[in-house]
Amino acid sequence: MFGAEAKKDQFPDAFIFERLRSEGQAHDDLIVVSDDRDFAAAVKSADHIRHMRSIAELFEELGLKSEAAPDVETFFESHEDEVCRAVDDEINSWGLQVSDIEDAEIDESSVKRVDFLEFKTYDAAGPDGQILVVGSMKMTVDVSYTHPDWDHSIYDSEDKVRVAFDTVTGEKEVELEADFAMTILVDDHKKPEQIDHFAFSNDSFIWVQLDEYDDYR
Repeated sequence: MFGAEAKKDQFPDAFIFERLRSEGQAHDDLIVVSDDRDFAAAVKSADHIRHMRSIAELFEELGLKSEAAPDVETFFESHEDEVCRAVDDEINSWGLQVSDIEDAEIDESSVKRVDFLEFKTYDAAGPDGQILVVGSMKMTVDVSYTHPDWDHSIYDSEDKVRVAFDTVTGEKEVELEADFAMTILVDDHKKPEQIDHFAFSNDSFIWVQLDEYDDYR
């Protein structure tokens, strides 16, 4: 059903798709949103089912794409502090982790700058008047950290572990990239006015690397 290869993880997908195909009718316009390329092949067997690879593609198909991008870009430029606060709050709710030093912890973080790499805008349905913005950003963040002083540690041959007797503290500026989604309230003239909600789309950004300490790995 999904191709020449018999992958066991496609077995539940086949059941799901067959159920959708049996429930749908030719006059119904059923859309499957999935980044799985195997679905694209399966959809060809059903005239009333279409395949789209992303929510952004679905929004454009539904006519929700907005022409507010220039206004949103101007809003970002004139509300840098508000953007940084929203991003900072979200980072603190997730928490950052150190990827390259054993037992290291990020104690505090502060967003200093946000650069939008790309974004698309969509008009939200309903009377509230909002703009949905989805895209990717680069964040410049000051972090303070602590970790065991592995430089002056000793090796315990019996337990086969290194033992540190002191702690190292420090600060570093790091750059993180992440996908995001946010809603922006608009004024009576449909111009962006205030950030309503901000969230990261995944947790790929949370790992911080402190490059100069690679020897601790």
